[in-house]
Amino acid sequence: MTNPPVYIVLRITSNPIPAMKVCCFLMILIFLSLRCHTNIPDPVEPVESVVVRAGQMYALVNGQEWRTCGPVTAPKAFAQLFVAEYFDMVGAGLCSNTEIYFKIINLQGEGTYFLGDTSSNYALYWGHNKYYTDATHTGEITIEQIDSMTNQVEKLPYRVSGTFSFTAINEANSDTVSVTKGYFNKIDVYVF
Repeated sequence: MTNPPVYIVLRITSNPIPAMKVCCFLMILIFLSLRCHTNIPDPVEPVESVVVRAGQMYALVNGQEWRTCGPVTAPKAFAQLFVAEYFDMVGAGLCSNTEIYFKIINLQGEGTYFLGDTSSNYALYWGHNKYYTDATHTGEITIEQIDSMTNQVEKLPYRVSGTFSFTAINEANSDTVSVTKGYFNKIDVYVF
C-alpha cells in the first residue's frame, strides 16, 4: 500500500494576517529543512581566485585571510609618492585592527622590488605587535600595473596594482609572521 499524499490547506479569511503567519512559518520550515540536508564542506585551503576590488588589498597572514576593510567613506588602502624620495603604500584592515605597509626607496616604475635583505625597502605588518622585514626576513612587492588617470578634484595622477609576499619579525620577542598571496588592485597614489 502506498501512503496517501499529504496536503497543506490554508484557510483564507477576510483577515490575511493569520494566513501570512502560516505562510511565513512554512517558508522558514522549508528553508531550515533544506539547509539541514545541504552538506557544505569547510574549505581546507583558501580559494585561489580571490576578487580584490579597486582600492583594496588582500593577503594570507599566517594562512588566514586578511583584507582591507572599514567604513564605506574611508579609504581602505592608499599610496603616496614623494617625488625623488620614496613610495609608500598602506592597507588598513580596520575590521581586524591591522595594517600592512610598504616603503620603496627610489621607485622606478613597474617591476619587482625586494623587501628587507640589504635594500632600504621594507614591509611592516602591524597588529598587536609590529613585524618588520630585515636582512634575514625578506619578501618582495611587484608593481604589475601603473594606470595614469586624470582626477582634477583630488590630484591623483596614478593607480597601482600588483602582488606581494614577505616574512617579518617582531624584534621584541622574535615571533614571525608570514604574509603570502598578497594582491593590491588600483590603489590611489597621492603625489607630493
